[in-house]
Formats: sequence, structure tokens, C-alpha cells
Amino acid sequence: MLGIAIHPDFAENQMVYVCLNVAGEGGAGSEVHAGQLKGSGLVNTKPIFIALPKETSAHHFGCRVTFDTNKVVFIVLGDRAKHKELDPQDTNVHHGKVVRVQANGDIPSDNPFVGKAGADEVYSLDIVI
Repeated sequence: MLGIAIHPDFAENQMVYVCLNVAGEGGAGSEVHAGQLKGSGLVNTKPIFIALPKETSAHHFGCRVTFDTNKVVFIVLGDRAKHKELDPQDTNVHHGKVVRVQANGDIPSDNPFVGKAGADEVYSLDIVI
């Protein structure tokens, strides 16, 4: 687990958002899953965001998840180290980005890269120093 946040309406919906390192085709990557807290566990979990591409690098996963005042989810992702000088400025990959999705995983229509292939979730590019 890399990050955790509770929904702003947690008292009513008991929703918890967890950023995990998940293995898949091509390696591993950060994913945010949402689920409802029941007792000491989460039920009805589903991924609301999957960072792509998965990578074989075991470094710089980084993942923080938070909500803004409009109950929109912001996810800050690590650069994964493999292409850390290039990926943060490449809108075709999620590494080194801030992404923004609705609590159910839908894309906000006012995200700055909506309509650019593969970049709908991207909210901000990282600055490479």
C-alpha cells in the first residue's frame, strides 16, 4: 500500500481509496482501488485508476491520493526511475504525473488533456530539473 484517503462523505458512504503496487502484464504499477469499509475490511472494491504502462523497475512507485473540495480524486505518481528524465513530460505514460479522476473513476471533462490520446486522466506534468 502506497497511499490511502477516505471519501469526504465517509460518514455516509464509508468509502476508502487505497493506492497499491499491483503486478500485471509487463511488470508492476500503481493502482487506486475504492472500497467500502465494513468491519475491519474493504468490500465491493474496484479499481478507479490504473497507471500505465506497468514496468519491471522496482523503484520510484510513489503514489499519494487525496480529494479536493469538489470530491474529485487527485493521484500523484512516482516517475518509476526507468525513464525518469523523459516520462514526466510524456503524456502517453502516467509516470511522474498528477492525475485527476472522479470518485468513481470517470474522467472530469475539464481535465487539461482531455481528448489527447491516452492522457485524459493527466492533470499536471512533472517538472524535470
